[in-house]
Amino acid sequence: MQLANFLTLLPTFALLSSAWPTVHGRSKIVARADEPPTLNGIATDYEKLSPGDTDWLLSHLTRKELEKLHDCAAPEATCAGHLPDLARRAGELGLLAPFDNSR
Repeated sequence: MQLANFLTLLPTFALLSSAWPTVHGRSKIVARADEPPTLNGIATDYEKLSPGDTDWLLSHLTRKELEKLHDCAAPEATCAGHLPDLARRAGELGLLAPFDNSR
């Protein structure tokens, strides 16, 4: 009986493979579901993300990652890639405000 159930489900695994590129594409941003996103992952996939996804991911960054973004928000900062864009967006969302008075 168990073998029959397994053989019945076996063809459905081929259908699941079409979902894997999406999951794999996001693995750089969120390694596991219980881990926060990484700043480098968001910056790498910045052009692939919708504005809503970007806002959601920025709001789930760790304090350490937000502090890095705060350093990139300074006018004299020399951050590369999409980090200045992410810092500007995080500032617009008010995520960097707690770091303004810390220095």
